[in-house]
Amino acid sequence: MNVARQQSGPDKTPLDSALTAFGPLFFNDMVLAWDNYFCPGSRTLEQKDGNPLREVRVLCNSIMQNNNIVCADRTMKFDPAKSVLHHQGGDEIKLNDEGCLLSYGAFFAENERRYS
Repeated sequence: MNVARQQSGPDKTPLDSALTAFGPLFFNDMVLAWDNYFCPGSRTLEQKDGNPLREVRVLCNSIMQNNNIVCADRTMKFDPAKSVLHHQGGDEIKLNDEGCLLSYGAFFAENERRYS
């Protein structure tokens, strides 16, 4: 998104407004895609230790079922303090490029560790 800002003209207000609105929609959808396409194993292999796979699943469930608000799920152990993005119950999920990259790296590293 920074590249788009650098390419824009002197009045960046319209572009900034568009990118600000678009960013969270795009990055939240990316998290949904990771969980759907790149989590090959059984959910039981994720374990219940609050790892990045579990965090992405909490985010996905919250995006799809709770209007982008992090919701607690009693079936999943999740400690926000040990998570990558530190979302608490009730937080709005509004990912940006930095948060998405952090989550991406942790998710795929954990996915490879568990399923390779």
